[in-house]
Amino acid sequence: MNAELMPEQPAQNPDTNGLGLASFIISLVGIFSVGILSIIGVVMGAIAMRREPKGFAIAGFVIGLVGLLWGCILGAFLLLVMIPAGIGLGAGIMAMVYSQIGDGIEAMNKASKVITKWQTTHNGSLPSSIDGTAALKAAGIEGVYELIDGDEYELTLTIDENGSPWTFYGEYDEDGDREKFRWKSDDGSSHGTWNWD
Repeated sequence: MNAELMPEQPAQNPDTNGLGLASFIISLVGIFSVGILSIIGVVMGAIAMRREPKGFAIAGFVIGLVGLLWGCILGAFLLLVMIPAGIGLGAGIMAMVYSQIGDGIEAMNKASKVITKWQTTHNGSLPSSIDGTAALKAAGIEGVYELIDGDEYELTLTIDENGSPWTFYGEYDEDGDREKFRWKSDDGSSHGTWNWD
Protein backbone atom coordinates (compact mmCIF):
# COMPACT_ATOMS: atom_id res chain seq x y z
CA MET A 1 0.00 0.00 0.00
CA ASN A 2 1.20 3.44 -0.81
CA ALA A 3 2.09 5.69 2.13
CA GLU A 4 0.36 8.59 0.41
CA LEU A 5 -3.03 6.84 0.64
CA MET A 6 -2.82 6.18 4.39
CA PRO A 7 -4.82 8.67 6.47
CA GLU A 8 -2.84 10.64 8.99
CA GLN A 9 -3.15 9.35 12.55
CA PRO A 10 -3.46 12.02 15.23
CA ALA A 11 -0.37 12.19 17.34
CA GLN A 12 -0.95 10.78 20.81
CA ASN A 13 0.72 12.56 23.67
CA PRO A 14 1.57 10.03 26.36
CA ASP A 15 2.47 12.86 28.73
CA THR A 16 -1.17 13.65 29.69
CA ASN A 17 -3.91 11.70 31.43
CA GLY A 18 -6.96 13.96 31.55
CA LEU A 19 -9.00 11.62 33.73
CA GLY A 20 -6.12 11.34 36.20
CA LEU A 21 -5.80 15.13 36.39
CA ALA A 22 -9.57 15.45 36.90
CA SER A 23 -9.39 12.83 39.68
CA PHE A 24 -6.62 14.79 41.39
CA ILE A 25 -8.56 18.09 41.25
CA ILE A 26 -11.87 16.57 42.41
CA SER A 27 -10.15 14.73 45.26
CA LEU A 28 -8.53 17.96 46.46
CA VAL A 29 -11.88 19.73 46.39
CA GLY A 30 -13.37 16.66 48.11
CA ILE A 31 -11.20 17.20 51.18
CA PHE A 32 -12.56 20.73 51.55
CA SER A 33 -16.12 19.50 50.98
CA VAL A 34 -15.78 17.18 54.00
CA GLY A 35 -15.30 14.13 51.79
CA ILE A 36 -18.52 14.52 49.80
CA LEU A 37 -16.76 14.69 46.40
CA SER A 38 -13.97 12.30 47.42
CA ILE A 39 -15.82 9.19 46.27
CA ILE A 40 -15.94 10.62 42.74
CA GLY A 41 -12.20 11.33 42.87
CA VAL A 42 -11.48 7.78 44.07
CA VAL A 43 -13.54 6.17 41.27
CA MET A 44 -12.03 8.43 38.60
CA GLY A 45 -8.52 7.80 39.97
CA ALA A 46 -9.03 4.03 39.88
CA ILE A 47 -10.13 4.17 36.25
CA ALA A 48 -7.36 6.62 35.27
CA MET A 49 -4.64 4.38 36.77
CA ARG A 50 -5.13 2.07 33.77
CA ARG A 51 -3.70 4.78 31.52
CA GLU A 52 -0.27 6.38 31.27
CA PRO A 53 1.02 8.52 32.90
CA LYS A 54 -0.35 7.44 36.27
CA GLY A 55 1.01 10.22 38.52
CA PHE A 56 -2.10 12.39 38.85
CA ALA A 57 -4.35 9.30 38.87
CA ILE A 58 -2.51 7.78 41.84
CA ALA A 59 -2.45 11.13 43.64
CA GLY A 60 -6.18 11.62 43.00
CA PHE A 61 -6.95 8.11 44.22
CA VAL A 62 -4.93 8.50 47.45
CA ILE A 63 -6.17 12.01 48.21
CA GLY A 64 -9.74 10.81 47.56
CA LEU A 65 -9.27 8.00 50.10
CA VAL A 66 -7.96 10.52 52.65
CA GLY A 67 -11.01 12.71 51.94
CA LEU A 68 -13.34 9.74 52.46
CA LEU A 69 -11.63 8.91 55.73
CA TRP A 70 -11.96 12.55 56.84
CA GLY A 71 -15.68 12.51 55.93
CA CYS A 72 -16.23 9.26 57.87
CA ILE A 73 -14.46 10.62 60.97
CA LEU A 74 -16.52 13.80 60.87
CA GLY A 75 -19.73 11.83 60.28
CA ALA A 76 -18.98 9.55 63.24
CA PHE A 77 -18.29 12.60 65.41
CA LEU A 78 -21.65 14.11 64.46
CA LEU A 79 -23.49 10.87 65.13
CA LEU A 80 -21.79 10.08 68.41
CA VAL A 81 -21.36 13.54 69.95
CA MET A 82 -23.30 16.36 68.35
CA ILE A 83 -26.67 14.71 67.65
CA PRO A 84 -27.06 13.15 71.13
CA ALA A 85 -26.06 16.49 72.66
CA GLY A 86 -28.74 18.23 70.60
CA ILE A 87 -31.32 15.60 71.56
CA GLY A 88 -30.36 15.96 75.22
CA LEU A 89 -30.75 19.73 75.02
CA GLY A 90 -34.13 19.38 73.32
CA ALA A 91 -35.27 16.86 75.93
CA GLY A 92 -34.17 19.24 78.70
CA ILE A 93 -36.15 22.09 77.18
CA MET A 94 -39.22 19.88 76.78
CA ALA A 95 -38.93 18.71 80.40
CA MET A 96 -38.80 22.35 81.51
CA VAL A 97 -41.88 23.22 79.41
CA TYR A 98 -43.87 20.27 80.76
CA SER A 99 -42.78 21.15 84.28
CA GLN A 100 -44.06 24.71 83.84
CA ILE A 101 -47.35 23.43 82.40
CA GLY A 102 -47.67 20.93 85.28
CA ASP A 103 -47.13 23.75 87.78
CA GLY A 104 -49.78 25.78 85.97
CA ILE A 105 -52.32 22.97 86.07
CA GLU A 106 -51.63 22.42 89.77
CA ALA A 107 -52.10 26.14 90.51
CA MET A 108 -55.32 26.24 88.46
CA ASN A 109 -56.69 23.19 90.32
CA LYS A 110 -55.94 24.90 93.64
CA ALA A 111 -57.68 28.10 92.48
CA SER A 112 -60.69 26.13 91.25
CA LYS A 113 -61.00 24.45 94.66
CA VAL A 114 -61.08 27.90 96.27
CA ILE A 115 -64.01 28.86 94.02
CA THR A 116 -65.80 25.55 94.72
CA LYS A 117 -65.33 26.09 98.46
CA TRP A 118 -66.73 29.62 98.18
CA GLN A 119 -69.67 28.20 96.22
CA THR A 120 -70.52 25.63 98.91
CA THR A 121 -70.61 28.32 101.59
CA HIS A 122 -72.87 30.59 99.48
CA ASN A 123 -75.89 28.40 98.61
CA GLY A 124 -74.20 26.78 95.56
CA SER A 125 -74.04 29.92 93.43
CA LEU A 126 -70.86 31.07 91.73
CA PRO A 127 -69.26 34.26 93.07
CA SER A 128 -69.29 37.51 91.16
CA SER A 129 -66.03 38.45 89.45
CA ILE A 130 -65.10 40.74 92.35
CA ASP A 131 -65.97 38.18 95.05
CA GLY A 132 -64.17 35.34 93.24
CA THR A 133 -60.98 37.36 92.78
CA ALA A 134 -61.15 38.40 96.46
CA ALA A 135 -61.56 34.72 97.49
CA LEU A 136 -58.46 33.80 95.48
CA LYS A 137 -56.48 36.64 97.08
CA ALA A 138 -57.63 35.57 100.57
CA ALA A 139 -56.31 32.07 99.80
CA GLY A 140 -52.92 33.52 98.80
CA ILE A 141 -53.42 33.04 95.06
CA GLU A 142 -52.54 35.92 92.76
CA GLY A 143 -55.03 35.58 89.95
CA VAL A 144 -58.19 36.85 88.35
CA TYR A 145 -61.59 35.18 88.51
CA GLU A 146 -64.20 36.19 85.96
CA LEU A 147 -67.81 35.02 85.93
CA ILE A 148 -68.68 34.37 82.28
CA ASP A 149 -72.37 33.67 82.84
CA GLY A 150 -74.38 32.02 85.59
CA ASP A 151 -72.77 28.60 85.15
CA GLU A 152 -69.25 29.17 83.80
CA TYR A 153 -66.17 31.06 84.94
CA GLU A 154 -62.61 31.72 83.86
CA LEU A 155 -59.43 31.78 85.92
CA THR A 156 -56.26 33.61 84.92
CA LEU A 157 -53.03 33.00 86.85
CA THR A 158 -49.47 34.13 86.22
CA ILE A 159 -46.68 32.01 87.64
CA ASP A 160 -43.19 33.49 87.68
CA GLU A 161 -40.42 30.95 88.24
CA ASN A 162 -36.85 32.16 87.91
CA GLY A 163 -37.87 35.36 86.12
CA SER A 164 -39.82 33.51 83.43
CA PRO A 165 -43.52 34.35 83.84
CA TRP A 166 -46.15 32.08 82.31
CA THR A 167 -49.85 32.95 82.15
CA PHE A 168 -52.47 30.21 82.44
CA TYR A 169 -56.16 30.48 81.55
CA GLY A 170 -58.81 27.96 82.49
CA GLU A 171 -62.52 27.81 81.71
CA TYR A 172 -64.69 25.88 84.17
CA ASP A 173 -68.31 24.90 84.50
CA GLU A 174 -70.30 25.54 87.70
CA ASP A 175 -69.23 22.17 89.14
CA GLY A 176 -65.56 23.19 88.92
CA ASP A 177 -64.82 20.88 85.99
CA ARG A 178 -62.21 22.28 83.62
CA GLU A 179 -63.42 22.66 80.05
CA LYS A 180 -60.45 24.46 78.49
CA PHE A 181 -56.88 25.17 79.53
CA ARG A 182 -54.52 27.59 77.78
CA TRP A 183 -51.00 28.77 78.54
CA LYS A 184 -48.54 31.29 77.20
CA SER A 185 -44.97 32.05 78.24
CA ASP A 186 -44.15 35.72 78.64
CA ASP A 187 -41.47 35.58 75.95
CA GLY A 188 -43.88 33.86 73.53
CA SER A 189 -41.70 30.77 73.13
CA SER A 190 -44.43 28.43 74.36
CA HIS A 191 -48.20 28.57 74.10
CA GLY A 192 -51.01 26.11 73.61
CA THR A 193 -54.52 24.95 74.42
CA TRP A 194 -55.98 21.76 75.85
CA ASN A 195 -59.67 21.06 75.62
CA TRP A 196 -61.54 18.69 77.91
CA ASP A 197 -64.62 17.72 75.91
